[in-house]
Amino acid sequence: MTTTSVDAKPAIRARWTQMLLEGLDVRLSDVELSCVRPRLEPARLAYIRRLDPLEWLDIETHIHVLDALYWGLGKPRYVAYYRETARRILHSRLLKTVAVAGARVFGRAALVRAFPRGWNLVIRDCGILEVARDDARGITEIVLREMPPVVARSEAIRLATASSIAAAIDIAGYLGKVKVDPGPVRDRTFVFRISLVVEPPTP
Repeated sequence: MTTTSVDAKPAIRARWTQMLLEGLDVRLSDVELSCVRPRLEPARLAYIRRLDPLEWLDIETHIHVLDALYWGLGKPRYVAYYRETARRILHSRLLKTVAVAGARVFGRAALVRAFPRGWNLVIRDCGILEVARDDARGITEIVLREMPPVVARSEAIRLATASSIAAAIDIAGYLGKVKVDPGPVRDRTFVFRISLVVEPPTP
């Protein structure tokens, strides 16, 4: 099933962007903050903060915030910051349930199936996220395809999506690693390769 249409307006739940902004003064050093803040447009910040957390925020404004973080912090720090933010968001009751999705009872496959469901809860008209491969060795490939151009050309959103997947793995209690496919974007498609242990660690 496709999630795009002629009148599609790519968007994300405002809470994700709001949480990224709320963490700036708390989790960034003064030096890091001085590199990020000048890249953020005050008018866009005011608009984001006025929204209800569950309202849809246009994806261009979300990417504006991601780019400020990506170029201000550098790739490693950006990935770490986004992954920690995603963990905090996923601890909400609804999203935590989706992220864990019975993984400790039904195994890794249940967790893998949860990724597309989680994507559809928080993202709209930004492409189709689906499981392309999942084998007994714990190797999974998740494909994000049919992305609108603004999403397809954004390195920051690709890394953010990988970090969100990693955060869901963290919450489910698995030992896993998310690696963004190093190859170029082809036909508006990203590939995320994930390696997971077969069972979560014993609590």
